[in-house]
Amino acid sequence: MVWIEYNKTKGKITGVYTYFHQAILSTEEAVKDADLRDQRARINIQWGGHGSLPLGWEKLHPEAIFEKIGKRIKIKDMPQRYRELNKSIKNPLHPLAKDWPKKFVGNYKDFITFAKYIEIRRFLTKKKMVIISQWPNAVINRYFLNYNYFPKKQWPK
Repeated sequence: MVWIEYNKTKGKITGVYTYFHQAILSTEEAVKDADLRDQRARINIQWGGHGSLPLGWEKLHPEAIFEKIGKRIKIKDMPQRYRELNKSIKNPLHPLAKDWPKKFVGNYKDFITFAKYIEIRRFLTKKKMVIISQWPNAVINRYFLNYNYFPKKQWPK
């Protein structure tokens, strides 16, 4: 899950927020990078865990986020997550996992590099998967993920 804060008057992204294991992460680097890329934010997706990471996530200090959300986040546990996924995904026999890779093949540096760029604008437009709503959880559950959906925060601020 990703939130993009946009100033319509200026035509600029003013905030990039990602949802990473119950924590909301944001960096100024992600906003500056979007400004250099025609107002398109680059988001890193954790392999096998589906946590979203903003550009510059490596420089975040998780301790400050712990206090904000009241629980530990898993940035420092990335090596452990890598070791688990290097052996097998959590539930390889689940029907939704039938086409997924059964484990992460690569080293830890590959796991945190996020070098594969995927252009999703055309896909999202074709599938009509962009909706602006006051109730994002309802939209996601109704139109995009109507199975096994766990509601997320409405807006990070």
